This record gives sequence, structure tokens and C-alpha cells, in this order.
Amino acid sequence: MDALDLLEEQHRDVGELFTQVAACEGAGRRTALVAELVRAIDAHSRVEENVFYAAFAARIESDEGRLWDAFEGHALLRFSAHKLLRTRATDVRFAARLKLLQQLFRRHAHTEEDWMFPKAKRALHDEALDRIGAEIERAHAARSAVTAAGPERLFARRRLVECGARRRMPALSML
Repeated sequence: MDALDLLEEQHRDVGELFTQVAACEGAGRRTALVAELVRAIDAHSRVEENVFYAAFAARIESDEGRLWDAFEGHALLRFSAHKLLRTRATDVRFAARLKLLQQLFRRHAHTEEDWMFPKAKRALHDEALDRIGAEIERAHAARSAVTAAGPERLFARRRLVECGARRRMPALSML
């Protein structure tokens, strides 16, 4: 599959996950959907950087500044996604964090689809885009399999740290 079509499809899939999270009423189901959303954003952004951006940067020299902006946008997107993951679905800040993440993702998709993808279409021939697309599919599948347990472990580890911190607090206050 063409790399640009594949990346646009991933943008639509993540957009659909945002819709599902926003429409979900149960806290447990919403938390599970957020974990899926974070995995999708993490896998998409990292594979895009390692495969597509690398191929794009090799062919486009004049817009390096905008490319670095895209890298920073990905870092901000991942940070915001993990912050949402660590927010309870019943927390009053949850809706605001979800909205911010959705805005960041829309900006990311808009920037790529309006600036980067047309430039890549002109700079890379169809066979190269197909080859990059195949590599993106392979890397995305591998990345998705590896990160399947990642965000949940982060959330569980945070709870353990909080519990340990609570246990130590009374002892410290006695001094």
C-alpha cells in the first residue's frame, strides 16, 4: 500500500478512537479505549518518524525546520497522550486533556496531509512510496505488538509508587 494512503488511514483510525472515547459513558470502558488510543498514537508517531520522516528527510532539504517542528509535534503528542492515560476517566480534568490531545492530533494530521504528503508525492516515485508503505505496515505491526502492554504497566506502576508514597508520608510527618 502507498505510504501516504496508509498514514492517512492511520490518521482516520485514530480520529475514530477519539470519537469512541468521547462517546463512551462507562469509566472502565473509557479507560480501556484511552489505553488503545495511546498505543495507537505512540505506534503511529514513532513509526512515522523512523520510516516515513527518514525517507522524506533524505529527499527534501529545504524544509528541515518544518520537519524538526513535526518531530517536536510528535513528542508533544506522545507526552499529552501519556498524561491522559494517567488521568482517571472520572477526573474533572479528563475531558480537557482529551480535548487537548485531540486538537494536537488534528494539527498533526493537518500539517502532514496539507504540507508534507504533497511534497512527498512530488519527491518520491510510486514504487518508493509502496516500498515505504510496506515498511510502515511491518514496523507498525511490530510496534503495536510490543506496546500492547506498555501503557497499562505505566498506569499500574504509578499506582504502586503513589501507594508507597502514601505509606511513607505518615512516618515523615511524625518526625
